[in-house]
Amino acid sequence: MKPVFGIDITNDKNNERIHAEDFIAANASEETSQQLNESGDRAESTIKSAKLPTAVTVLQFVFLIVGGFCILSFLNSISDVGFAAAYTASPLTFYVGVLGVAAFVAISIFATGRMKRVLDSEDAKNVVNEIESVTDKIYKELDVPQGAADVDVLFFNYVEHENGDIVPKSAPLALTPYINFELKIFKRSGKLCFADLTSRYDFELEKFRGITRVDKKISIPQWNKSEPHNSENFKKFRMVKNNMDCIFFKPYYILEFVKNDELYGIYFPCYELEVFERLTGLHPITGEEE
Repeated sequence: MKPVFGIDITNDKNNERIHAEDFIAANASEETSQQLNESGDRAESTIKSAKLPTAVTVLQFVFLIVGGFCILSFLNSISDVGFAAAYTASPLTFYVGVLGVAAFVAISIFATGRMKRVLDSEDAKNVVNEIESVTDKIYKELDVPQGAADVDVLFFNYVEHENGDIVPKSAPLALTPYINFELKIFKRSGKLCFADLTSRYDFELEKFRGITRVDKKISIPQWNKSEPHNSENFKKFRMVKNNMDCIFFKPYYILEFVKNDELYGIYFPCYELEVFERLTGLHPITGEEE
């Protein structure tokens, strides 16, 4: 099976072509793509201007480390000889600890206020409005209807074994092999359509043969929905977040179809099943188990 939004690195680790490119029905113009890139650069510049200089950030954490070490050392002394004796023996440790932590907190408060001031500025709001305007323009070029739903699909690199098994592979330093990209999804003229900010991908509905449930736990590196993953609407999926903000869930699903006698699959998370069922009229069957 070829994962539609996957990149085959079996024979070429530098391959960057996703199979979805075989299903492109429309592309954004070079003009609007350039406008989006320029707007993104301005947004990045705005965010950078809101951050503290690197030297101040380093100093902030030096204060935290030194202050925290002194506080812990002083607390250990208190547990052994009491506050009065500990203070008499090493008042400098006490004051360095308190001042170090206080300096860290003060810089943190200043940094938060600085970020808020920049992001609330007219310049920042103009950049946001500019990006939204260009995004709307791109979707019009791609003929994406207003009100089209947002859906997460799973992108990943993979290798294919001789027996046909697809094995997702993590990029260097990546927390998970999968990336949950948010796309627009809609149905039109017998086709299921997806769109990002570069292209629209069309698939013939009559070619879909089913949705396969895969009972394996996987994780994604981000959460794209406006509601938290553990909110009432998502509680039934029993998703868990680790300390690196990765979201774990089980199962995931594959929407399968055949083109030119070759099997393809669109991989998607469990929390998107309702959208795919509604637009395709298909329901999952049990597939691979962990």
